[in-house]
Amino acid sequence: MQKLKLASNLKKLDLKEDHIYGKKDAIVTIYVFSNFECPFCQRFHETPKQLVNEMPDKVNLVFRHYPLGFHEPMASKEATASICAFELGGNEKFWSYADTIMFKTQLDGKGIATKNNEDSLLEIAKALDLNVDKFNECIASEKVAQRIQDNIADGSNSGVNGTPGVILRNSKTNKVSIMAGAVPVEMIREAVAKLLN
Repeated sequence: MQKLKLASNLKKLDLKEDHIYGKKDAIVTIYVFSNFECPFCQRFHETPKQLVNEMPDKVNLVFRHYPLGFHEPMASKEATASICAFELGGNEKFWSYADTIMFKTQLDGKGIATKNNEDSLLEIAKALDLNVDKFNECIASEKVAQRIQDNIADGSNSGVNGTPGVILRNSKTNKVSIMAGAVPVEMIREAVAKLLN
């Protein structure tokens, strides 16, 4: 009961700042507080997308950043870079960028191995045709660093204490559901069904 009460503190969907997968006006939003260097997040990354693809008119997904201290130095750097991909190319570039990191990182703070110690985050930006000068400018921005801190605060205020942290909300009724860890798709499907009833 206490967890549900906390989950209702969750900041509502923000079309300007949130990384959305699926239709913006879906009834149920799956908010995932994630961390690019977390092995469980990597395993879970495709799970909520599966549900959005199954129920496109009813469900969408929002990725919020929750880098953990023991996954530094790369967790925050990757979060920053993915936000910059979003700033320069919207949701489509964010998800392409995020997917690339999730599937290529060595995890646990190590990031992506590259030849000649090149900057892997810049390499991804180039591969996605993002403006490199604007990307570098964005990475140095205090505004982006603050957005990550705001995501962490939002997660913590809403009962998230690890990654992946998952909160579902019905945008019409404001009913919420919270779960922790890389839960199976069936568990989320069940929670979605309850929130739609």
